Amino acid sequence: MLDKLERLEKFMIFRIFGKRRKEERIEVGRQVRRLAACWRAEPHFNGRAFAYSYSKGFAWKRVFGRYALKPGREANPHMVIVGALGYGKSTLLKVVIREVASMGKPIIVFDGHSEHEALVNDIGGRVHDASEENINMFELDGLTVVQRIDELTSLLSEVYALGYLQRGILSSALYYTYRKCAKDMRANQLNKVPVLADLIAELSVFAGNAKTLSERERIEHIRQRVISLQKCMPLKSHVGICGLSRGINSFSLSGIGNDDAKVIYITEAVKRLYTAMRANAVERGVRLYIIIDESTFLLDNAGKLLTLLVNEGRKFGYAVVIVTNSSAMVPRDIIANSATFIAFHINEPTEINYVSSVIAKGDQYKAVMVRGMLEMLRVNEVIISCSKGPVVVQTPRAQAAAMGAGDAHGKR
Repeated sequence: MLDKLERLEKFMIFRIFGKRRKEERIEVGRQVRRLAACWRAEPHFNGRAFAYSYSKGFAWKRVFGRYALKPGREANPHMVIVGALGYGKSTLLKVVIREVASMGKPIIVFDGHSEHEALVNDIGGRVHDASEENINMFELDGLTVVQRIDELTSLLSEVYALGYLQRGILSSALYYTYRKCAKDMRANQLNKVPVLADLIAELSVFAGNAKTLSERERIEHIRQRVISLQKCMPLKSHVGICGLSRGINSFSLSGIGNDDAKVIYITEAVKRLYTAMRANAVERGVRLYIIIDESTFLLDNAGKLLTLLVNEGRKFGYAVVIVTNSSAMVPRDIIANSATFIAFHINEPTEINYVSSVIAKGDQYKAVMVRGMLEMLRVNEVIISCSKGPVVVQTPRAQAAAMGAGDAHGKR
């Protein structure tokens, strides 16, 4: 009987502890303040004596201990990080990348200014120079030729602000470019994948056959744009985005000469990530982190596509982290579907009002307290809002500075 009880006890211990998975935590610093509800006493004279009336308000209360993000526990694991230049967004992002890597999670980083190359190399990741490892926008990736032509026409027309007539010319040139590489224009297979040089050659033929000077100028305008794109993204080697769901991969974009080419590059990358995501099975938790640093220019041009990735990413285990200087550029749907909102110091009054409202979730009294704290934040201090409520956190560099000041004070 005793032996059976011992076996039962061991079985219960295994049931409770044996299958417990390590909790995914992203430690970002030390919490110092938490916004909490409180009661305020307001004295007033009733004619004979002083009396007190109590009203509910909010106050920043002192707290201690480490602070960790837990994206897997949130309804939506996505994060938005905003704040003025020079206040520590990149420093915090480095902490997040290192913490996620320590959990063994795959990461794809789109590094707008190539700030994270050393970190990615240090943690065993791979850095892709976007000016050398290109994404061939002409690949079908499961689409038919006609569908790809429509997508490329829309993308290039939006980025280069092409008019109605120029859009028609571009679509025709793409059609003839693909016709030389495919037997069936409604199929999803190619004999060979075209490149930008093929489109440039086709546009040169169009320019030579132009009937009027104005038509030739319209064609030449498109051709020069495509030539500049080819210079920024020369044909050296191609990278397959869909095969990067393992390990840590960073795309350094500083080598791409202009913002238009960056938008095209990241738009094509996000589009392929979205296609690969839709092919995955629905699952719980986070299986891949996608980090887009300095994404203001992308949000201005490809916000709809990024919104789709965020809206549907939770179902397929994708967590998107967006870092930008301007919260106004972030589509409302992205903010609504991001459980974690992180704000550094903000200078612009309109931005302060908007960010305060987002963190306070529409509560005007709470927003007043958040606004006051936003204006007082120092370098490497943030307000983090998630399911726990707003918390002021000092990132590691701010902690080191505070400890150094404390040591100096102690020596005096």
